[in-house]
Amino acid sequence: MFDKFFVGGDVLSSASNGKYKPVSRVTLLVDDENAITAGDDTGREIVANCPHATQEMVDALLASMKGYEYQAYEAGGANIDPAAELGDGVTVGGVYSVISRMRDDSSGYCDISAPGEEELEDEYPMEGPMTRMFNRQLAKTRSVIGKRIDELYLAVFGPEGSGEEASISVKLDQILQQVQGALGTDEEGNLIPVSSSIELALGRLTLEASDKDGTTTLTLKGGGGELSSSQFDFHVKAVNVHGKLTAEQIETKDLRVDAANITGKLTIGQLPEDDLVTAENVTEITSDAIKTASISANQITAGILNADVLTLDGLLYISRTDITGTASGYFGANPAKGAVVLASQNQNVGCLASDNAAKLSYMEEKMIWVAEGGCYANETMQVYSDRTLKNSISYDLSTEEKMFELLQPCSFAYISDSDEKKHWGFIAQDFVQSAEDVGFDPAALAVIGQYDGKYSLGYGEITALNTHMIQKLMRRVAALESRLEE
Repeated sequence: MFDKFFVGGDVLSSASNGKYKPVSRVTLLVDDENAITAGDDTGREIVANCPHATQEMVDALLASMKGYEYQAYEAGGANIDPAAELGDGVTVGGVYSVISRMRDDSSGYCDISAPGEEELEDEYPMEGPMTRMFNRQLAKTRSVIGKRIDELYLAVFGPEGSGEEASISVKLDQILQQVQGALGTDEEGNLIPVSSSIELALGRLTLEASDKDGTTTLTLKGGGGELSSSQFDFHVKAVNVHGKLTAEQIETKDLRVDAANITGKLTIGQLPEDDLVTAENVTEITSDAIKTASISANQITAGILNADVLTLDGLLYISRTDITGTASGYFGANPAKGAVVLASQNQNVGCLASDNAAKLSYMEEKMIWVAEGGCYANETMQVYSDRTLKNSISYDLSTEEKMFELLQPCSFAYISDSDEKKHWGFIAQDFVQSAEDVGFDPAALAVIGQYDGKYSLGYGEITALNTHMIQKLMRRVAALESRLEE
């Protein structure tokens, strides 16, 4: 009989790793070709091997397991009853689950968990009806090993009607390897064949590939080679020529190479004399750089683009895709706004910078901008103040009251302001001195900041202290009024 235990938060660490989908199907595999199942595919499937399974067994298992949601968790250093064992229920870190794994180092505090090794399968199912159908279909695959006086023959055949076959034939004067399959079926339901073969014969090597678009054959002979096909595309990543590669003429509309090493002189047709008059019109190609007055192309692909000045006629579209997704947007000059912009794909969110102001906006409705007159926003700035984000909370501000009495409000003008407009506030050094006088470490107060050798003050922090002192005065006034009314 399984027991239940309560640990709560008496652990060194805990983490909830989520719940699995409810169990909705149970399947018992009798052998490679037969299985008994019950339930539906709306949730999670439990699969197990059981050679003596019956439908009654599967129905009974589904009845007892249907709707069960496996809660995965981990808890380190749990202060749990020593009598607890695998299979017992436990409430720990705010979740209730089963003890599937327990590790005790004799310290009296166990590491317990329901680890959930199938979490990846649960999110990206790898065991389902199609997978099991494929696995059982393997049992229908046939293989043949043949031996004759002049030949060894090995072949593997796919399921009947699939057209799949792979074979190797070994003879005294030939070794032939073939692979056949199908690309699918045509409109009439006939298989579309595809095949490849390698033939090694005396003095000859033949490679052949065939699909619905035709056949390509490459034949290499002892005295030479030949290429033949109804349609042939030749792609190579590298060609190493140890001797001399010569050609009377190479004609092509589009010649592309990843690298061209030229040790002699490169001649490009005949340029008009006017193009060679000035040095600015000469293009130099070296091993590590291309120097030219102008490059014009529909597309330039480069790993790193270095330039002293990059001139764009319009906006630069930027896009990057990796395993996490795709991010894209625009950067460049926008004459309509008279500014440089950085914007999202749909240009709803962006940054704008001109000679007069810099602005960050969303849908042209929510904006923050910096201009000559100051810093502005068209909505009240919000600061996270949720209780769950804070600790060391104290409502005792008695020391702050002493500091409040020492604060020295004043008026002043900024040196950088030629109009010398009057401001009201504090001198940061006076503020620091007030904090030190009551025993505060100024470096521990968020209201006091320092950057680039200059002090700053977070005036928003002072609002709460002002509120506290006003409330204190209000209580005192109320008490005095009450005494006068007696």
